[in-house]
Amino acid sequence: DRPFVGAVTLRATYPAYLGRPAESLPIGEPLRLPRGTTLSIAGRASVPLTRVELRGAAEAHPLVPSGHTFSGRLLALRSMRLTWTASGPAGAVPDLPPPLEIDVAADSAPQVAIVAPAGDTVLTAGDRVSLALTVSDDHGIAGVELRVARGATTTSQSVAGAVGTSWAGSASLDVRALKLGEGDAVRVRAEAVDASPWALRGASREIVVRRATAEELRTSARALGDSAVQAAQSAVSVQRALARRTDEAARAQARTGGSSSG
Repeated sequence: DRPFVGAVTLRATYPAYLGRPAESLPIGEPLRLPRGTTLSIAGRASVPLTRVELRGAAEAHPLVPSGHTFSGRLLALRSMRLTWTASGPAGAVPDLPPPLEIDVAADSAPQVAIVAPAGDTVLTAGDRVSLALTVSDDHGIAGVELRVARGATTTSQSVAGAVGTSWAGSASLDVRALKLGEGDAVRVRAEAVDASPWALRGASREIVVRRATAEELRTSARALGDSAVQAAQSAVSVQRALARRTDEAARAQARTGGSSSG
C-alpha cells in the first residue's frame, strides 16, 4: 500500500471581538475566514511521520508529527493556497490531502457621515455649530471624534465612546474656543475607530466652517432688516384687510336689520 496522509480535521477559532463560537470546517472546500482566525489542524498517516508541512507561495507552516498523527495551528492573516508535504522513515509520503484554499475576509472600516450641515458653513451669528453625525461598522464602534484642522494644526474632540454597530447623534463645534477672526476658517471632519484588534479608522467628508467677514455681516444685517420690514408690512396689510372685512360685515348686518324692521 502507498503511504498516505488523511483523516484531517480543521477547527476555526475566531477573533474574540466577533463573539462567534469556534466551529469545525470541511476539508476540500474553500475556507472563507475573518482576518485573525486561528485554524487548528490535525490528522493521521498510514506510516510514522518525521515531517509534515503546509507550504504556500512564500511561506511554510510546519506541523508537529507524533508517530502516525500530527497537529498544529496557523493564523489566517491573508488569503493563501497551502499544499501538503509529508515524510516518513522511507521518504516522502505520496498520497496527500487536497490543498487548503484560504480566503481571508478583512474587517471593514467604519462608515462615517456628516448629515448636517449639508455643506460649508459661514457663521454670521452665535459661537457654536451643531453637526448631525451617523456612524456604522460591521462589528462594532470603539469611538467617534471630530478632527478640526486649522492650517497645519489639527486637534481632536471626542464625541462618543463604544456605541455598538451603529450610532446617530450630534456634536457641537465651539467656534469661540478656536479664536477665529473675521474670515478665518477651519476644516472639520468626523472620524470613527472600530472595535477590531486593528483599530480601523473611517472618516466623513470634510466641511469648512468660516467666520463671516465684516462685509458679509453687513449684508446679513441688511437682509435681516429687509426681512423684518417685509414681515411688518405684511402684518399691516393683514390687519387692514381684516378691518375692512369686519367693517363690511357690520354694514351688511345693519342693512339686514333695517330691512327686517320695515
